[in-house]
Parts: sequence; structure tokens; C-alpha cells
Amino acid sequence: MEPVAEPHVESLRKRLMQKAREDVAVALSAEDLRIAKTASLIEDLDVISNALGEQAASSAKTVPSDELDRVQSIVQSAQQTRASLMESLEAQMKSYCPNFSIIATPLIGAKMLREAG
Repeated sequence: MEPVAEPHVESLRKRLMQKAREDVAVALSAEDLRIAKTASLIEDLDVISNALGEQAASSAKTVPSDELDRVQSIVQSAQQTRASLMESLEAQMKSYCPNFSIIATPLIGAKMLREAG
């Protein structure tokens, strides 16, 4: 014969189980958010790098070379930061959503995750 749980023990068990479910949902949401933010940062860096690069190329004859060098330095820094973020995103996606990383690129998987909410 199984032992019968007292009402207060059963009530405590239910509350603890609910709290554990909530904690897991919050932890997963935090990881989703981290991945989505990383993908957004990468996209923003792409836009900035492209805009600066195009502007520098179109202004090459009218802007002093020292200013163009500074712009190129900023573009290179943005590209290095993007590469670093991509490495981080690849590791996050491989750990959190390995199937997305296999089916699509980590960046596409992160974008899908971001859109899904």
C-alpha cells in the first residue's frame, strides 16, 4: 500500500513544481533573449559597416585621406566585433539549438528564434 501524502505536503509539492517550471521558463527565455540580441547586434554592425564603407568609397576623392583612414579603421573594428559576435553566436546556437545550426546557419537560426519569440 502506497503512503498517503498529507494535504499540506501535496500542496507544497505542487507549489515547488510550479516554481521549478517558472524558473526553467525564465532561464530559457533569458537564453532566447541573449541569442536574439546577439543576432540583432550582428545585423546592426552589418548595416553600419556597409553604410560607412559605401560612404567612404563615394567620398574618396573629396575627403582628406586621414579622415578616410579613420573611417576605414572604424569599419575594420566593426568587422572584428562582428566576427567575435558570430563566434559567440555559433557557440550559443550549437549549445541551445543544435538542429538550427545544422539545418541553417547559426545567424539564420538565431533570427528565426528571435522572430518566433
